[in-house]
Amino acid sequence: MAQFKFITPFLDEFVHCLSIGQAPSQGLVYAIDSEIVIKLPFQYIIPDNLDDDATFYLNHGVRSFVAMERELAVYDAAANRRHSNIARRLKVHSPHCLFLERLRPLDQVWINADEIMRYSWVRDLLRARSFLEELGFNHGDMAIRNLAVDSANRLKLFDFGSATTKHHYDYAADVKRDHFGLATCIHYILTGVDPFANISYVQKVRHVENRLLEGRGTVAAGAEILTDAV
Repeated sequence: MAQFKFITPFLDEFVHCLSIGQAPSQGLVYAIDSEIVIKLPFQYIIPDNLDDDATFYLNHGVRSFVAMERELAVYDAAANRRHSNIARRLKVHSPHCLFLERLRPLDQVWINADEIMRYSWVRDLLRARSFLEELGFNHGDMAIRNLAVDSANRLKLFDFGSATTKHHYDYAADVKRDHFGLATCIHYILTGVDPFANISYVQKVRHVENRLLEGRGTVAAGAEILTDAV
């Protein structure tokens, strides 16, 4: 498949880009400095002759803009109710991008956390999830890659590009999928074990998901207290 150049406000499209190579990605995330990132939807330079490759990238760009609209909707709904466990949006109003606080990915800091901190992170995650429900949203992509920690060691939830509301036709199924993801995240926080680590094939991911949904997964040491829940 041909590679189409994407449009960014930066001279070099890869320098300081935090999202390239992080799959799945619904947009581009660039580090502005040590404290701020900017998130942008994918935009591609599309030729006039729309072949199959061009159509693929055009559709990918459209989906990225839809994801940005969903994420902006969540932050707009939370504008007057800032929550300490939701990644903070900076007050730079734009309909096409987000300026956010820069956080440390959970999988990079987990090793340095003691048991007390990990239990605190579980509480943080549950607070973030409950807050979203109060706003009327389902996250849509509860995953370890969407958890991070700030400078005060508070766990925060981010990436709301897959968020849905109660009016979505498949909302009940979305909630069920999110609860599955929530259990996986809690298990990781307590144990450091990610059942999907190093899996890149869709078929293998589905196989692991089915095993877990059937209750045939292994609860790692540290999460025994949640055996009935996860």
